[in-house]
Amino acid sequence: MFFNEGFDDANFLLTTGGLDDKTLDAMQIQKAGHRAKLQKLYQLKEFLHVESEDEGSEEESDSSGDSDEESNSDESGSDDESS
Repeated sequence: MFFNEGFDDANFLLTTGGLDDKTLDAMQIQKAGHRAKLQKLYQLKEFLHVESEDEGSEEESDSSGDSDEESNSDESGSDDESS
């Protein structure tokens, strides 16, 4: 929903200080609890901190995944040589 409304950058939301009633009405968010959380950007900083840690671990696993793929292709090449 947020991407469709143009809010694809959570860090930008932090700089705005929260979503106003007009924006929440346009997004058709009716539940009072949800509106209150979005107006205060409830736990957004914590979410962004966790997300940035996950991205760091994904980069590490991606780089190790590349080396695994290379070693797998080497293994398949060695199988061809022994046959």
